Amino acid sequence: MLCSPEIPAMAEGEPNHSSLTKTGRVAIMIISRDLTSHDEMFFNIYKIREMADGLCLEVEGKVVSRTEGNIDDWLMGGNSSAEGPEGGGTESTVITGVDIIMNHHLPETSFTREAYKRYIKDDMKSIKGKREEQRPERVKPL
Repeated sequence: MLCSPEIPAMAEGEPNHSSLTKTGRVAIMIISRDLTSHDEMFFNIYKIREMADGLCLEVEGKVVSRTEGNIDDWLMGGNSSAEGPEGGGTESTVITGVDIIMNHHLPETSFTREAYKRYIKDDMKSIKGKREEQRPERVKPL
């Protein structure tokens, strides 16, 4: 999938204090978006490598497990010492997946081999059209 990096605009003068690191340097977040749908794909916090002479990006993700829905009783005004060990806490679930997909809430897809080929073919046509508009010199490798 082709992406276009997007650097957020920063005002002249004082840096955005929320983007300062502990050393006082400005941290810039680059958001990569899908070239055709403009959906956010990932940020520059992941390892990114260019492939196919810069036409595609390979992003390295990790399989992670997260606990969701676990809320301590004290957040809801509970007192576990007064209620005993069986406090009415909430149930939690463990979700496992690739961090890039989970962080950006990317939709899961499932294709048959033929459906995937059709999808890629249509996607490459739209990418080629978009590239012809923006950078015609980059269309030949597609």
